[in-house]
Amino acid sequence: MSTIYDKSTTWFDYFPTEIIFIIFDYLSSNEIIYSFFRLSQRIDDILLQNKRYSSFLQLPTTNFDQWKNILSIIGSRIETLQITWIDLSFPLTYFPNIKSIIISSLHGFPREHYRLIFESQYFPQLHSFQIKENKIYPTYNYTIDRINVLKNIFHKQNSLKLFHYPLMIKTYDSFTLQTNFNIHSLQLILIN
Repeated sequence: MSTIYDKSTTWFDYFPTEIIFIIFDYLSSNEIIYSFFRLSQRIDDILLQNKRYSSFLQLPTTNFDQWKNILSIIGSRIETLQITWIDLSFPLTYFPNIKSIIISSLHGFPREHYRLIFESQYFPQLHSFQIKENKIYPTYNYTIDRINVLKNIFHKQNSLKLFHYPLMIKTYDSFTLQTNFNIHSLQLILIN
């Protein structure tokens, strides 16, 4: 019976765990997961036993096939997902225990992708949803449907405790919001 690990020995097999931690301190969680996951059983154990290396992920923008293999194994450990690109490459089904989503795309974020997030079965379990749109290309317009954002945030069926949206929102007189008693931190800029 073969294993998924190569039988060759690397220097990492000789390093004390403390040295590996020092090396990891210089790398992002994406770099650690992508470079070291499946290197050896020992490294996998270190990654999986230390939540700080496997609970945050910036959504990958390249090497999708490799990332799909990795996320099929550790995706359930990811609790915070940062999306920095206009393409929602991986559905939220890869992250069944997601608690926080941070969208910080310099190019905006397509309305369709917001809809995919809101309609996901995992959206009601989110504790934090932050939108940080700092567009560098204002003519490249991906405006979101702000009313639908608010309807999804101010809904009694979700668990959101933190919602930050730094752009101006115009509300309408006929538009009513449900009460969300879970929200502890709210950042909105209302025009009216």
